[in-house]
Amino acid sequence: VLLNAIYLLFVVIQFTYFFGDALHEDYTYAEYARRGFFELVLVTVINWTLLLICLKLVKAGKKGYGFFMKAMYSLLIVASGFMLASAYIRLSAYEAAYGFTLDRILAHTFMLFLMVIFAYTLIRVWLEGISIAHFYIIAGLLFYTGLNTINLEEVIVDNNLNRYEETGKIDIYYLDSLSYSGIDGLITLYEKDPNYPELSVMLEHRKEMIEHLRLDTWQSFNFKKQQVVKRLQELELK
Repeated sequence: VLLNAIYLLFVVIQFTYFFGDALHEDYTYAEYARRGFFELVLVTVINWTLLLICLKLVKAGKKGYGFFMKAMYSLLIVASGFMLASAYIRLSAYEAAYGFTLDRILAHTFMLFLMVIFAYTLIRVWLEGISIAHFYIIAGLLFYTGLNTINLEEVIVDNNLNRYEETGKIDIYYLDSLSYSGIDGLITLYEKDPNYPELSVMLEHRKEMIEHLRLDTWQSFNFKKQQVVKRLQELELK
């Protein structure tokens, strides 16, 4: 009860701070996004751990007491959801200001995973007959498989190019640090803006590098690699 009371008071007082734009006048995007982000995620994970311990070890004897405990669990999940949503919005604001990276995309996907976990846990609170461990294992395997199936670098490149269309800002050095998806994004950027500073020099260096690549070996065959190499070879630099 005390824990939920603290969280409710905290959420009510900080609601504008969580979801409003008022603090943008006093803080930079970096300060706004990072201020409390990791603390919010940490508190959310702690709440999740506490909730699992209570669901496992606390036995409700009387019917009224059981309903009361379920209400407390649900309140804890809702408060944690608000904190998780706040952290998600902060990270989105940070990405909008400074661009997309692998670490930021992974943080976003992990928060989405936690949201799914919390939603199922809320269902489990009221439907005691369903298994919570089986769902966590299946969800974890699907999450891990999805991360290895999706080309995250391509998602990063596409989002950064979309951000460039809106703001005119892009970190070409970060794209260059990625694999062939990053080079593909640089080529696309050059086709849109061939006068972007230092971009032509960077692509020229890449064109020189591919001349030493062996593309006829089946052991290293990669569709994305073949596609990017072909685009580089056909690219005419000014």
